[in-house]
Amino acid sequence: MNITLAVTVYRSPSPVLAALLDSVTVAAMRLEAERPGSRLMLVIVDNSDGGTDRTRLAALVAERPTLTARLISGQGNVGFGRANNLALLPSDDDILIVGNPDLVLAPDSLVRLLDVFEAEPTAGLVTPGFVEHGRLTHLCKRYPSFVVLFGRGFLPARLRRPLAALIDRYTMADRPADRPFWDPPIVTGAFMAFRGQVFRSIGGFDERFFLYFEDFDLSLRVAAVSRLYYAPSVRMEHAGGNTARRGLKLIRFFAASAARFWGKHGFRLVAVRDRPPRAS
Repeated sequence: MNITLAVTVYRSPSPVLAALLDSVTVAAMRLEAERPGSRLMLVIVDNSDGGTDRTRLAALVAERPTLTARLISGQGNVGFGRANNLALLPSDDDILIVGNPDLVLAPDSLVRLLDVFEAEPTAGLVTPGFVEHGRLTHLCKRYPSFVVLFGRGFLPARLRRPLAALIDRYTMADRPADRPFWDPPIVTGAFMAFRGQVFRSIGGFDERFFLYFEDFDLSLRVAAVSRLYYAPSVRMEHAGGNTARRGLKLIRFFAASAARFWGKHGFRLVAVRDRPPRAS
């Protein structure tokens, strides 16, 4: 199997990108050693305005001559979904991956990913185990409600306490992170590994989502044609983030994308469910 990994970059610090590229280089070498004939193509999408980050990104790649990579630049900041579509939709590779810049892949992650796809032929989208602050976790979720997203993202800890049970249900706290499971309703865009034909058949990301909730939407659309699978044997470190701490502009993007998501799939005020309202 051949793999294309897309990473969209917008103002990511060089040390963060260097850690990612080093880990991808090692994982790709392990893949080629243990899976002769398989290879990884890394596609970096430069979402800086006017391609102003191109020189820095090209230099980071050039420092790792064994890494097979190409750079897409000059299109401006077209949003997360469209950027990944530019990288992945033209590819005819067997496996297509969306990855965040703040990841560090385990050396055996790509080999184990192919093991999963071969062992689970009905899996169209695989999400890995993430190590955050030294702890293994999954980033799978159930269909969100307004109360849960607002409370989890914007309320201080003492005001979130009455919502603890709802938030735990939303984050699938009932599912142990060290065990695989089928059909999480929603998986994170930090790392999404697709069978190529599944990603291409649904046209990739809905580009109307500029930032946030494009992974929620894509998870639901994949579930309509295939199955999602959580595979903790595939591991990587992830820095994580917090929308409420990222400024008013990003909060506005978050709110606009949430409204678009609920408008497309159905609104829930309080309840957290496994299925979106319009699939019920």
